[in-house]
Amino acid sequence: MFVNKPSKKRTSGFPSPAEDFAGASLDLNQRLVPRPASTFLMRVSSVQYKHLGINKEDILIIDRSLLPRPGKTIVTIVDGAMRLLLLGSHHRLNLQTDFWGVVTYVIRKL
Repeated sequence: MFVNKPSKKRTSGFPSPAEDFAGASLDLNQRLVPRPASTFLMRVSSVQYKHLGINKEDILIIDRSLLPRPGKTIVTIVDGAMRLLLLGSHHRLNLQTDFWGVVTYVIRKL
């Protein structure tokens, strides 16, 4: 004689599409801020950086512990104001006065 044993797991309807991802969590601090002591957030207040792919109201994650390298977007201080610059090989920076940090991520609201 065949007897069905009741399952301890009771379900009804369809399984959740998110069931495969139930155990995984996403910690943005862990992924985007590897060095918290030297990382800062900055909101862009100008439309003048569209050529860098950065829009007004974007949030920049900036790491001050990184050294500037060609091809990286950096934060500089010009006449007392912070400015963004795509660093080229031809740029000369005074690391003591001009350079502030390297942009590592851009967060944008869609």
